[in-house]
Amino acid sequence: STFKGNSSPHGGGIQIDGTGLLRVLNSTFYTNVASAGAGGAIEFTSSGTHDIRFSTFYANTSTAGGAAISSTSGGGTLTTTANLFQGNTNSGTPAHCNAASGTWTGGGYSVLGSTGGSCGSAGTEDVSAVSPGLNTTAAYNGGDVLNLALSTGSPAIDLVPLSACLDRLGSSLSTDTRNYVRPSGTKCDAGAFEY
Repeated sequence: STFKGNSSPHGGGIQIDGTGLLRVLNSTFYTNVASAGAGGAIEFTSSGTHDIRFSTFYANTSTAGGAAISSTSGGGTLTTTANLFQGNTNSGTPAHCNAASGTWTGGGYSVLGSTGGSCGSAGTEDVSAVSPGLNTTAAYNGGDVLNLALSTGSPAIDLVPLSACLDRLGSSLSTDTRNYVRPSGTKCDAGAFEY
């Protein structure tokens, strides 16, 4: 799935309230806006259990909290694994994620293009403060939905070992956002796109 150019006061792409649950896989969020609060792409005010993996967040903006993902109340739990973050800003300042409420767990193997808030407890497998090597011009790239491709040399390429290239139920992933084979090499790539 791709969430592009959406706008809302809070949770520009998705907002989850109450006891709602969210499962995100192989998805792209770019240029979404939270015009009066947190979560340019996703905001949680939910006590549910959420899982976001193998997804790409680019150029989402907010006026508070995390511009890609933010939890502002509700006390829910979130696991983030093998995601790619680039160019997400809170009022012009790098701010990928913000966990003001609940428990966030980093499943590892994510790429964060700059400092800007923890996206789950950082694992040694995460790569941060480097250029993610994301082609920021959206295209179909052989698929049915717009997506953002990885460029040659991206640190996201072959970052994720097969033991972590799994959906939330523990089954091996076999495709990316375009329905192309994942992995294309000996390991999987972080983010929605498999190089």
